[in-house]
Amino acid sequence: MPAPRPEEPARQGSLPEPGQTTMVVCFRNTRPASVPEMEPNEEISQALSDARQRRKTLHDAIVHLEKSISSPAAGRIPDWTASVLKEMTEVRDAFGQHVMVTEKPDGLYDEILERAPRLETNVRRLREEHPEIVQRIDDTIVRLEQVEIGEDTWPL
Repeated sequence: MPAPRPEEPARQGSLPEPGQTTMVVCFRNTRPASVPEMEPNEEISQALSDARQRRKTLHDAIVHLEKSISSPAAGRIPDWTASVLKEMTEVRDAFGQHVMVTEKPDGLYDEILERAPRLETNVRRLREEHPEIVQRIDDTIVRLEQVEIGEDTWPL
């Protein structure tokens, strides 16, 4: 079987020859993925910079929450609950900031739509998901505040 030319995607099931250049193929529709690259001297926009910082803050908050949740709870349920509640509140606040910088006028989503209108459906889906995520975070915080962990309603 002849090796595909570098500008062609490899055939399904074939492996590239050593040193052969391959192209990434989108599996959903098997068309070559086209992601515009930034020019080396192109500055990162303020919207993207803000979103990156908020995403890092959100990631850090989620990591701290995971550590808190995975810490031993047996014999220290009140302390465990207080720790998880504190970290869950941090996630809520970080997620709120993430939503603000992505959805505000001239924020990241507006910038994405300006640069790549074809992503409108994806951006709309993300905007629709944000309120649901906020609600689930709030519900979990309320539950942590009101339900005794280790009881029948929330077993450990």
